[in-house]
Amino acid sequence: MELVQENAELKARTQGLEDQLRIRTQLVVRDDCYWLPRDGQELDGPFCTNCWDVRKDLVRMWRSGNPEYSSCPNCKRAITVRRRD
Repeated sequence: MELVQENAELKARTQGLEDQLRIRTQLVVRDDCYWLPRDGQELDGPFCTNCWDVRKDLVRMWRSGNPEYSSCPNCKRAITVRRRD
């Protein structure tokens, strides 16, 4: 039973690492934040560079009152983004 549980845990960990690798290879840096390509040439984001670089958490930054200002709800990092969408 322990081997079955350990096997399941290792599979879950492997899947998580594969997901991180896939995301890492797709991330685009622009305006001091990360973006992910969508269909065509659109980019999805912005995502916090601090949260991804430190903990591999892909955290979407929130727009505030000013559409060129975004902040991370997790680490509170704030940036100015030149919107192109």
